[in-house]
Amino acid sequence: MNIKKFFLTLAISPAFLFLAGQASANQTVQPFPVNQSNQHTVPMKAPSQTPLPMNAPMQQFTIMNPQQAKQIALQHAGFNEKQISSLRIEQDHDDGRMEYEVDFKNGDYNYEYKINGNTGQILSHKFEKRRLNLLGVFKSSNPENLIQGDYAAQIALNHAGLQANQVVMGEFSYDFDDGEHLYDIGFYKDYIEYQYEIDAETGEIYQCEVKYHI
Repeated sequence: MNIKKFFLTLAISPAFLFLAGQASANQTVQPFPVNQSNQHTVPMKAPSQTPLPMNAPMQQFTIMNPQQAKQIALQHAGFNEKQISSLRIEQDHDDGRMEYEVDFKNGDYNYEYKINGNTGQILSHKFEKRRLNLLGVFKSSNPENLIQGDYAAQIALNHAGLQANQVVMGEFSYDFDDGEHLYDIGFYKDYIEYQYEIDAETGEIYQCEVKYHI
């Protein structure tokens, strides 16, 4: 298998420093595309075309049931029961806390939620798109045009509803693995961790995971 993989940087990346410098100078981060010479038009397909919704408000449940956990997850994702399939709800305990894991599918996307069973707050949520390589479709290892790192970082920030000067950068890397060109981008805002996987050819968000460290 022809696999080409390299890490652009860990911790603070040049691409992210570029965005931070722009934010410091202008106080706002300009919408993508950041680099006007980049001619890519980014297809922001559902569910990645709108900013992430806020976390569910804290509530108090005497005994939270699976139906309540399902409703919290679906409301946050913006779906009703007729729009999803393969629903799975599991109850678990972690460090003495009851939790619900709610998984379902909508179209080409898989959704995963972890919910505090006592307060109804979402502890983490994730969506992931089914990959082309799972269908046996592999892309060239040397494409002529990949989007730039700062462009991919801006896509992630826009989707999170954040600006570069509001976050601390974590992982930033590029992979060509199993026939896919991907940017892995991670950053933190207060006690919230964001992880993105973005198609390095189109800018489409393949995966987004948000963890609330509360």
